[in-house]
Amino acid sequence: MVKANKKVLIGAAILTALVFLSGLAVGWVLDSTRVAMLQSQISSLQNQFSSLSLENSFTSSLKDQSILCTVSLERSTQFSEEAGNLENTINNFQLTNQFQQNQITELKTQYTLVNLQFWLQMRNLRENCNQNITTILFFYNVRNCDACVAQGLVLDSVKKSNPSHIMIFAVDQGLDLGIISLLESTYNITTTPSIVINEKQIVQGFRNETFLNVLINVGSK
Repeated sequence: MVKANKKVLIGAAILTALVFLSGLAVGWVLDSTRVAMLQSQISSLQNQFSSLSLENSFTSSLKDQSILCTVSLERSTQFSEEAGNLENTINNFQLTNQFQQNQITELKTQYTLVNLQFWLQMRNLRENCNQNITTILFFYNVRNCDACVAQGLVLDSVKKSNPSHIMIFAVDQGLDLGIISLLESTYNITTTPSIVINEKQIVQGFRNETFLNVLINVGSK
């Protein structure tokens, strides 16, 4: 009887171990699939940005600068929307990924560098074309910052109200990048969430949609 009980216990232990290992294997496969998908999407975004940069360089050499302003604004609006969707995807994967956090962080770094280059282009477009474009740097922390999540939702709503003229560039303070440290120093960012509107108006801490719309309207005049 004792031997039989031992066999049952051993069998149960083996079965439990197999179930546990199977769960780990499934989790690893899911994480690997997510990483591969992100790699493909970020590669596509990088290619789109390279194409956009070439278009801007070519049209800026033309005599008729209105072509630059018209084409760039249209293409930039589309790029901004795709970049914003990808940012949300990366953050979701970063919070759910169990086995490949280093790869996710590396991919997010690549994304952030492209996005900040795009921010610089939009600054130039706003100035050179005298366009009514509002650029917003959104400093956040992907972990342990409920106010950052709430602020992100508010900013999404602000952008939807005028997608072709409001460009939001999210910056994860958790990334170890020199450009992020430089931006924080330049705009004296000391907490998350924080927002910089058109490189002039700096807001630290959560702000509702009405407050931000007033700032944007004042800054665009």
